[in-house]
Amino acid sequence: MNPLSSGVKVIQRDLGTVIENRVSIYSPILLAKIFIDNHKERRLLSQEVDALADRTNILLNRREITVLFKEQAGKLRRTEASEMVAKKFGLSKNCVIPMNMKSERGKRDLIGTFYAFSTEGETKSQVPRYRLLRNLSKEERKKLIGEEKAAKLKARQASEAKG
Repeated sequence: MNPLSSGVKVIQRDLGTVIENRVSIYSPILLAKIFIDNHKERRLLSQEVDALADRTNILLNRREITVLFKEQAGKLRRTEASEMVAKKFGLSKNCVIPMNMKSERGKRDLIGTFYAFSTEGETKSQVPRYRLLRNLSKEERKKLIGEEKAAKLKARQASEAKG
């Protein structure tokens, strides 16, 4: 069997009295998997959440949390960030709403401001609807909007049938 035809390359070196045999395997799929795994590991390790400020707004009955995400500028989605903040502070992810996420020029750190409410009812009464929709995944958002359109269409057809 020819080692070059099987993707295995045998390297022999003479190091004085010792001969070193080393087998190197060159597989693009294997190298891609290793790169992806290392990239995911690095991304998971770098997802640190540092609390900069945690204020309680008694008048509006909410917590205003300012957080620093290290090395996450341009990499982190709002939904992922709200889940991370909810996990760090022990809150429900539906009650944490991202209000502002910004980074500074030349830096990789991301500063986010989040509002945390005690119940979902308070969240729905104080936060505009479009902010709540942004916090959902695309599939959930499309499903919810489709159901609302269907309900409006049925109501319109029922009113036209009466009138």
